[in-house]
Amino acid sequence: MECKEISELPDNLLIGGFLPKAKFNEIIALAGFNSILLWSSSRSDVTAFVCLRGNCHAKVENPRYLIISLGHISGCKQIGENALREIEHYLLRRSNLPLSSFEGSFALIVVDKANSKMMIYRNIVGLPCIYYISAKKLTLFSDNISCLARLVNTICPRLEVNHTQVPCHFLYGVTLRETLFKDIRRVMVGEQVVLTPQTSSRTQLLKISDMANSSITDCVESLESVMKEITAEYVKAYPDLVNMFSGGIDSSYIQAHLGSSIRTFSVDLVHPCWEAEHEYARSGSAFFKTDHTFVKVTESQYPGLLTETISKAGLPPRNPNRALCYHLFKSIKEASRTVVCGMGGDCLFGLGLIREIDAATLIDSIIPWKFFRQPLLSLLRSLYVRTNAHPLGLLIKVLQLELHDFLSPKHPAHMAGIDYVRLKGVSEVFGHEEVARAVSSRQALTRLLGINGSLKQVVHSMALTITCPQAISEQYFQLASHVGLNILHPYLDSRMIKVVSSFRGDKRFPFGRVKSVIKHALRKHVPKKLVRRKSGWELPVFEWMAEGGVLHPFVKDLKRSQFAGSTRDLIKMPNNLMWDLITFHLWLKQFNLTECP
Repeated sequence: MECKEISELPDNLLIGGFLPKAKFNEIIALAGFNSILLWSSSRSDVTAFVCLRGNCHAKVENPRYLIISLGHISGCKQIGENALREIEHYLLRRSNLPLSSFEGSFALIVVDKANSKMMIYRNIVGLPCIYYISAKKLTLFSDNISCLARLVNTICPRLEVNHTQVPCHFLYGVTLRETLFKDIRRVMVGEQVVLTPQTSSRTQLLKISDMANSSITDCVESLESVMKEITAEYVKAYPDLVNMFSGGIDSSYIQAHLGSSIRTFSVDLVHPCWEAEHEYARSGSAFFKTDHTFVKVTESQYPGLLTETISKAGLPPRNPNRALCYHLFKSIKEASRTVVCGMGGDCLFGLGLIREIDAATLIDSIIPWKFFRQPLLSLLRSLYVRTNAHPLGLLIKVLQLELHDFLSPKHPAHMAGIDYVRLKGVSEVFGHEEVARAVSSRQALTRLLGINGSLKQVVHSMALTITCPQAISEQYFQLASHVGLNILHPYLDSRMIKVVSSFRGDKRFPFGRVKSVIKHALRKHVPKKLVRRKSGWELPVFEWMAEGGVLHPFVKDLKRSQFAGSTRDLIKMPNNLMWDLITFHLWLKQFNLTECP
């Protein structure tokens, strides 16, 4: 690894840990850190350090403790550094974290200097994520996985691919506690990890089952109250705040509470498929009378943006629009240091899978369909091949759901965000046993996180605590931090999660309707015609991956992939699995990793 790659650190960065003095000096020489907090360790040959860069961090320090927060922390009528003062006073009296008194979406690092111990806590769905590695003579943590991986690669034997997690990545786009880098782990939501020079340990301190307090029936007013509280804090704490505004329901509801003085930004892809996206953002910003900036991206720019995005994010993106987000963040940074993002709304108010669950539940109640399932599916598939009728395709998707077997990969809890083509492809490439192992690990995590309730509650809690923080929001944070941008997610604030988790089930998820509560809430602020659900920045990646498209050179590179033979039939036509193969292959090249175990 060249020294110049290590010196190109993110503009926002937290990294620290325990290292032998020789290794520590090597990092300093390679990385060029210029703001380091040092203290002695109980082991004379170990240097304990924390490096902070950028504007995402608040910290307080005294002779015994160093306390750092990342993200947005609120408690005891204080925010940011003032909230940390409350934690400092509590720690000096009782030596444990008063976590129940603090809200927001944050990670907390407490360094106990006297005992050479670092405690890392991640609030429920808190951002950013903290990654850590605890191996022989190497204990490091960071909020930036790409920086951490490059540093580790420089000072110890080369990092390897975590092959046990590759099937899980291809199937779900997330790898739970472990990452695709061998030995690098993430702090899970609600979890505390304790690092010492020799060991690491973890404890689940907060569960999703702790979030619901009562059965709220007046959902709109409760939602209004908590969004006002959160956005008021944002406006007070971040004077140059802007909104990542698409014109959809989630970002519009945020803007309704921020007011017209807050600037808005959105991506504008120069392509016919983007005309509707452009109109959503244009008409929405016109209604709110905001100073709106369209950040243009051309089709020819996309391959370069994708490669750069994978390098900065540190992990292969599941969604093609991540490359657009990185370009957008670079433009926003020219005007602001802090941006609000509306990601996470679907996980709270209704995934598209709700309609399929309701339809499957209705069919299941009418006929004992498990006895007729395979013959009926065979008949429908035969008809669909002949007619290509869209309603038949939807009915097949509904009938394939396994409502009663949580260990089945076709259970709704495991189908959110994936399709049957990907499930079939991963099963054929890695085998059904690997798919079963991935499903089992997700089931174990749901028990650890206290996920329970109705089927729709379980599906959304899993999306909120597993899929959203890893496949979406963690990567947004990684990309934003590289350009020095602080990113806030009001829908992932613990106060928002507590309120929405307390909505009565029939109010939160009415039969066959998606995002009903937030739609009703938004109608208090905008005309009905502006309350509309968008596509979510859909890109013409299948067109780009086809012969002659801007991404087709990446498809041809897959001939050198270890999966090329296994997926030959599956990648004859562009599909989602092909996209995953492309991004995984690019990730391997960016981090100089060996593909085969």
